[in-house]
Amino acid sequence: MKTLHYSLICVLLLTCCTIYEKTIVKITPPPTKNIKVLPFVEILGETNAVIIWQVKNVENSFLEFKEEGEEIKIIPAVSSNELFRADVQKLEPNTIYYYRIAGTKSEFSKFKTLSKDKKKFSFAVLGDNRTNPKEFKSVADAVAQHNVDFIIHTGDMMTDGKWKYQWYKQWFTPGKAMFKNAPVLIAVGNHEYPWLEKSFWNYFYPDHSQFYNKGYYSYQNGNIFFIHLNPFQPFEPGSKQYLWLENTLKNCNLPFIVVALHLSAFTGAAHAKDEAVKSARQVLVPLFQKYNVNFVVSGHDHVYDRSEYDGTTYVIAGGAGAPLYNPRAYLNPFSVCAKQSLNFMICDADGEKIKVNVYDNKGNVLDTFSIPPRKIPKTFPAAYATFRPPWSNKVQSTDFDVYIRHFLSNELSGTVKTEISTDFEVLPTNCFNFVITTNDILKTLNFKLKLIDKKQSSYPVKVNVLLPGITNNMNFLLIY
Repeated sequence: MKTLHYSLICVLLLTCCTIYEKTIVKITPPPTKNIKVLPFVEILGETNAVIIWQVKNVENSFLEFKEEGEEIKIIPAVSSNELFRADVQKLEPNTIYYYRIAGTKSEFSKFKTLSKDKKKFSFAVLGDNRTNPKEFKSVADAVAQHNVDFIIHTGDMMTDGKWKYQWYKQWFTPGKAMFKNAPVLIAVGNHEYPWLEKSFWNYFYPDHSQFYNKGYYSYQNGNIFFIHLNPFQPFEPGSKQYLWLENTLKNCNLPFIVVALHLSAFTGAAHAKDEAVKSARQVLVPLFQKYNVNFVVSGHDHVYDRSEYDGTTYVIAGGAGAPLYNPRAYLNPFSVCAKQSLNFMICDADGEKIKVNVYDNKGNVLDTFSIPPRKIPKTFPAAYATFRPPWSNKVQSTDFDVYIRHFLSNELSGTVKTEISTDFEVLPTNCFNFVITTNDILKTLNFKLKLIDKKQSSYPVKVNVLLPGITNNMNFLLIY
């Protein structure tokens, strides 16, 4: 391992002292009862890592840090209100490192640095562990049995992030085994209250708080580019986050893009009617389709649900311990596998595909699928359409929405065609021509299906949106 630029010169193990810039610093092991949070990796890079821990009633705390087979180095930390932060630099890519609070006899935790040259690696995905620490511990312990390089968490780490005790009871304590074996990289959820200064999200995760980079960030491992979004900061077209996201996607030439965020754009569970979910579908999905994003992972709904939409796989992995929802409460015509179960994903990347196995907390396989490489776009559509299907498919009359995102500055025309039995009337019409002006960046078209004469128990519906250079389709079934 390269010498760390701020590493102490040597460790005098017999006296528990170290020499740093010719000053003797005594390392006093903190009492176990004073250690509130064991060290965990907040930021992971190719040549650096930020490690956070919390010890009360001490002025200084140090980190023991080593590479496999190397001598222990002592890393000083910056402290603020019982929290200690060590910024470790000059690391080697794709290398395992071990760390613990200096002077203690606890087991070392470990992490592996990222590497753009890595050929094969694994990562886990889970989210929504809040409220039930016992269930979360069972999921975290199961994740820890897999040798993953890092873990993506899609948010909602505790019930109320404004209460410090919940961070210990619902996050750090039940997740110990998971934290010890691999870094956990967060896509912030609404229960952390990241927009509030008094939220402890801003205390335990200072580098991803609202006061720094607003909770959205990116990193690369192997030939996969990872993007974490914060839907609790503005993300509408023209916002800083939207411009950052589009610029990031535009400049990515890798065959795989994985986006992690808390909100689910496609869901049939409890949050299907939320305005925030509607916004994600209106604003983000067209951008993901424009740049051919392969894989989008989310939480918010406490279910497992995999949707396939126009070549992109959208997965809700929201079953890490929170009270489970019914994944079929509303119609999601894009869902291909939905489970009301505790769950987590293990994703194995080999450079040519991402193979995904979905497990419950007992190790049972819930789903298996693969993510193929994306086609890197050379030209882009003028507009893109997404849909809100009917909330229910068991009513006498129902409506659906078509959302159109206009990418260009010129006026644009298109057509919505609805194909359904003549037993129905489509309002305003089953063949609707529309014009999008330069002021209509986002346009919503509403259609109603009114039953005239019931002749059968189910009716297939096909909606085609014809735009210049692209056709978007939605198929669903109305049941009576």
